[in-house]
Amino acid sequence: MNLFLNRNFWAQNLGLVALIIFLIGMSGCSSINQTKQIDPRQTAYTSTSVPSITYTPIFVTPSSTITTPSPIPYTNTIIPYTATPIPDTATPTAVPIKPITIDNASQLTTKMRIGKGDPSDVAWTPDGKIIAIGSSIGIYLFNTNTYEEKSYIETSEFVTSIAFSPDGTILASGLSDGSVSLWNTNDYSLISNFEGHDKAVTDVIFSPDGKNLVTGSDDLTLRLWDLTDGSQIMTYTGHSDQISDVAISMVGSIIASSSYDGSIRIWDMVTGAQIHKLSGYSTTFYSLAFSPDGAILATGGDNDILLWTVSTGRLLGKLEGHKAWVYSLAYSPDGTVLASGSGDETIKFWNTADWSLNDTWEVPSKGGRDLAYSPDGTMIAGALFNRVDIWDAYNGSIVYTFTDFSYPVSQLDISPDGKVLASSGENTIYLWDVVTGGLLRSWKACNEYISSIKISPDGKWLASGCFDNTINLWNLDNGNLIYTLQGHEDYISDLAFSPDNKILASASTDLSIRLWTLADGSLAKTLTGCSKYIRSIEFSRDGKMLASASNDNVVRFWNVTEGNLVYSLEVREEYLKSISFSPRDTQMAIVSDDIENHENHYIVNFYSTETYSKVSSYEIELVFPENGWFSVEGVYISPDWSLLALSTHEGPGFIHNLKIQLNNMNDGRFLGAWGGHTSLISDLKISPDGAFLVSGSYDGTIRIWGIP
Repeated sequence: MNLFLNRNFWAQNLGLVALIIFLIGMSGCSSINQTKQIDPRQTAYTSTSVPSITYTPIFVTPSSTITTPSPIPYTNTIIPYTATPIPDTATPTAVPIKPITIDNASQLTTKMRIGKGDPSDVAWTPDGKIIAIGSSIGIYLFNTNTYEEKSYIETSEFVTSIAFSPDGTILASGLSDGSVSLWNTNDYSLISNFEGHDKAVTDVIFSPDGKNLVTGSDDLTLRLWDLTDGSQIMTYTGHSDQISDVAISMVGSIIASSSYDGSIRIWDMVTGAQIHKLSGYSTTFYSLAFSPDGAILATGGDNDILLWTVSTGRLLGKLEGHKAWVYSLAYSPDGTVLASGSGDETIKFWNTADWSLNDTWEVPSKGGRDLAYSPDGTMIAGALFNRVDIWDAYNGSIVYTFTDFSYPVSQLDISPDGKVLASSGENTIYLWDVVTGGLLRSWKACNEYISSIKISPDGKWLASGCFDNTINLWNLDNGNLIYTLQGHEDYISDLAFSPDNKILASASTDLSIRLWTLADGSLAKTLTGCSKYIRSIEFSRDGKMLASASNDNVVRFWNVTEGNLVYSLEVREEYLKSISFSPRDTQMAIVSDDIENHENHYIVNFYSTETYSKVSSYEIELVFPENGWFSVEGVYISPDWSLLALSTHEGPGFIHNLKIQLNNMNDGRFLGAWGGHTSLISDLKISPDGAFLVSGSYDGTIRIWGIP
């Protein structure tokens, strides 16, 4: 299911859960007691056949209560994250001390990768001995007896969906570039690639006889493939928006597809005919599941689960209780339980005999991508937004957690001594040992998304800005909270420490800049006058001046002591990307995109900080793809002003061909470009001593680059 591409759902707030929800039946209303799931391992139950189920007309959930999580305390909570760097070579390599220079930049290489990426899907082999986890950087295979990593398949694109063939000999994977790969499970070598979709594949699923593969895509189509020769047999069309999920009935040749167009379509797999179109309900459908007997189709929407009779296409019932989108549905192998995962941080289990609610589990994630029962029904695996958990299906205890998977990386910073790397993902801060790639500490920094992090020049403090409009100041050594600074009326867009560690500047989308005294956390000055979003702020090297760049195409220079505006420099070029004071504060470099001349025309202008007149300028030399759309996403200027680091990609519809690029800061000359990340590169930094470059990405990984 391709929910990783739709990040709008990440920000959905957790709603309050109703204390009493009534069951409505044909004969009236009655209360139903909530019971725990029965563990057949402790009873005389031995049948593996699908039990007979009697369905009743429209109904809603029984009475149930969900515990609302309390606000996250600002305390140093060590998250059980066992990440270790995954080097590109067989032997772990420490970050080199050889500085990156103009002369050797072409030799840049990835020395270390931290993290296994952003998890997207889970699948069990038919015998249950192996569990596969699809992620933003490949597919990981684990032995379910020891949970040790058995194999890793690296991919150049985000893995969106995975599935094992019924006989377990083939592993299929769908990728974000629209391709499908088949892997031999004996040695996980590539068998073949299927190409036909022109946008991301959202789902891959085998037919019950293992002869065909069905794929869904963001290109609005489903396709049927012949596995004997790799030919495309049929294309199913009709949806008007992205396909969110695909399911195949285990009984007969029936396919179901859900879409963001608000409809469910049921297809005859053989003829391609549309049997039913299920629509008319004000919801977006995200997930599907056929009952094992093929009689019922369950569909997950914005809050509810709708049940349909497959033969007639009529709505059978509705299960209410979730307070956010239902991202996954999974029937137990014996068909007695339907599991539903939701963005309200719960998984619910429904008794299919009478559709009463058996149990509700709270999970530490506001959403996920997939739930999958083990073949024997004793365990259930869940690909959440930052981890993969395996639970005991009957008592809800966690059997194992794969914690090396993580949130997309949004922000990075490096300590002045170059030993500690700070990163943020969602509402959590991580500190990493740069030499080993090991996790030093992590903690939840706020209740909402972290928008900015900065380490102080003396390496003692770390500041984080959040979408809840607050700024938190942390002790870098132990992660303890020092101050919470409040006053902004909108989220924090950037932070900057003064060189003497006495002042913290914060820019906000409320169009103000605030200067805070670090000795006591008091507000010293409020700077106003920006008319549009403030992209970045930076102190001069001597700390006397603060510069701000905003979307009104103005770079403003402020006197830090007085708090007054010294000069407003109007920049003709649009889309200011970065600003930087020269090492001696004599010039200001402004990197921008001049779209007035032609698309993708990136330039660097140098202005005197004394007269504010332009001194010089040059166009950045870029390597453009043939017949492709190109964008510079991020810009970072090395502290010594020798290197210009860029993060680039092709797009705009499908973001791919992501690169780290280095240019000569003196003249814009191209030095080299390197790939590796599979999703948007969110941030990049060069260490103060120039020994290494770090890049963070929405693929959930951090890469450390250096000279061999």
